[in-house]
Amino acid sequence: MAVAVVGTSSSAETEAASPLTWSHTVPGGESNTCLIVGAVIVLNAGEPVGTVTGVTYNDLSMTQVVVANDSFSGSVFSRAYLFRRLNPSTGANTVSVSYTGTFGYVAAGAVTFSGVDQTTPVSNTAANSSGAGTSTPTTVTVTSVVGEWTIAA
Repeated sequence: MAVAVVGTSSSAETEAASPLTWSHTVPGGESNTCLIVGAVIVLNAGEPVGTVTGVTYNDLSMTQVVVANDSFSGSVFSRAYLFRRLNPSTGANTVSVSYTGTFGYVAAGAVTFSGVDQTTPVSNTAANSSGAGTSTPTTVTVTSVVGEWTIAA
C-alpha cells in the first residue's frame, strides 16, 4: 500500500495564551494511519524562545519527532516541531498544542497519512539552521528509501 495524504487542517495564527486548539478530521475506512502535527513558535526581537510542551489529539498525547531552531547571530528567533500519533481516532477531534514562554505568535497544522509503516513510521529525522537569517540557503539531507515521504516544518 502506498502512503497517501487523507486529511489536512490548520490552526489560526495566535498570540494568545496556551493552548492552541482546532478541529482535525481523520477519515474512517483508512488503514495504517499516522497523524503528523507541525507547530512553530516565532519570537519578538530580543525575547527568549517559547517552547511547545506537548501536543494531543482527542486528548491523547502525541510523540515528538523532531524540533529545529531557526537562529541568527546566535539568537533563536523561531522553533519548529513535528509530533506524530499512529492510528489516531477517526472523525472530527480536537488537536491541542500547549506551550510556554514568551513569543510573537504560534501557528500549527495537521496532516493524516494512510499506508504508513506502523513499526517504523519515522525512519530518519534531520535539522539544520546554519543558513537561517542570511542569504545563504539552508539545506538538509535526509536519507530515505523508496515509498517513504519527507516532511518539512
